[in-house]
Amino acid sequence: MEVISDLHLGADTPDTLRAFEHYLQAGDFDALFILGDLFEVWVGDDVLSAPPAPNAPDRAVARQALAALRACTRRRPVYVMHGNRDFLLGDAFHQAAGTQALPDPCVLDWGSSATLFTHGDAWCLDDHDYQRFRAQVRSAAW
Repeated sequence: MEVISDLHLGADTPDTLRAFEHYLQAGDFDALFILGDLFEVWVGDDVLSAPPAPNAPDRAVARQALAALRACTRRRPVYVMHGNRDFLLGDAFHQAAGTQALPDPCVLDWGSSATLFTHGDAWCLDDHDYQRFRAQVRSAAW
């Protein structure tokens, strides 16, 4: 089992994307847990069906990362938790990537121990402005 978080994949970090692709292909793990902020920004699953555009380089990054995830999930499970930068990851993302959504927080029972997995932004309790924003953008109405 491997746990990673906060890769912030985007057009401005091509080396990180290449390293992530290599890790997914060559990593020696039986399951992968990604605890949020896989992408620097995820504006919604509609990016998956949007045509490539020169003024939207993050679409190419998303497609490249999805292809790498899909290849990985053919061999082993990958679980993805939403972060504060990619909280709009939805069912279309998980279907395209072959990943499984993890709620935030969740507890993993592994052997004789239990581990709490969380992205952590919900614990920024003194940042009242952020918590109001977080509640708003994660509401069903929004």
